[in-house]
Amino acid sequence: MLQVLKGLSGDKDRLGAELAAAYLNVLTDKVKMIDASDLTNMWKQIQAGGAYKVSSTVFLAWKDLADFLKQTHY
Repeated sequence: MLQVLKGLSGDKDRLGAELAAAYLNVLTDKVKMIDASDLTNMWKQIQAGGAYKVSSTVFLAWKDLADFLKQTHY
């Protein structure tokens, strides 16, 4: 998680914060629809190409992914 937060500068969409919050919710079993490996995959994809591939035709950019992760907050 610290690597995710360190890698961000100018994160206006607060993706790093959303990933960290989602990760903590996953660890405490408050979220069942994603797991830690999903979050890792999201981070790797967004860092590599600027988008997370949900399916063969659906991609989430930084803001869209941050908005999705906000829905997992408790």
